[in-house]
Amino acid sequence: VKITHIFREINLIVDYLTNTAYNSQFGLHLLDRLPVECFYFLRQNIMGLSLSYRSCV
Repeated sequence: VKITHIFREINLIVDYLTNTAYNSQFGLHLLDRLPVECFYFLRQNIMGLSLSYRSCV
């Protein structure tokens, strides 16, 4: 299996963490565990539920 690109919008955990870091007041944001909000996205991923990405051309 070769994965060449995963849209950030489909990877909900990375999307959440990226937005959290971007909106943070601090230059460095360290986490020692996955934020509680991410467990919802993790469960969706385990159950095979995902968003489909559609682009307009």
